[in-house]
Amino acid sequence: MAALRSILSSRSFSTSVRLLNAAQPTNAAKRLPKLTLYTGGPECSLCEIMKQDLNVVRLTHPFELDTFNIREPPQDVPSEKAQQIEELYKNDIPILHLDGHYIQKHRLNSNPLKKLLENYNPEDPDPIYAHNKFRPWTGISKAKPKKLKKAAKAMAQVEKAYEAHQSRGPSS
Repeated sequence: MAALRSILSSRSFSTSVRLLNAAQPTNAAKRLPKLTLYTGGPECSLCEIMKQDLNVVRLTHPFELDTFNIREPPQDVPSEKAQQIEELYKNDIPILHLDGHYIQKHRLNSNPLKKLLENYNPEDPDPIYAHNKFRPWTGISKAKPKKLKKAAKAMAQVEKAYEAHQSRGPSS
């Protein structure tokens, strides 16, 4: 017991405690991550599922959530910007952004989102999620090269068979 008292009263221990207390985070409000969910309104079932999944994630990883209905945009958004957003996202809702940067679409993948929220630093000038690029669905042009080759080969066979059929002339 005497040894413990001598440790507690020693200068090095009190200095260590003071330094530890100084290193503790202050109660200064740290800005929460701001997520924006682009939805199609209440008739979008995937959007409603993503909202529920986000509420579950929010229990352990706090964030601010704004929703943006692309079919009925808020009045404070300029009409040109609202039209651009609707045109870009109309086939891909729900879309999730973190601080204005695309991070996910269609279904929530909670593990990568939780990692982003855990490592979130509002002062980071070049966050990792800023490099995600949204690629809206545009048809076959975004297909994998193997699939494009197969599709081109199948189309060539169909065209060849059609030409052979045309060259035979009318059947009797």
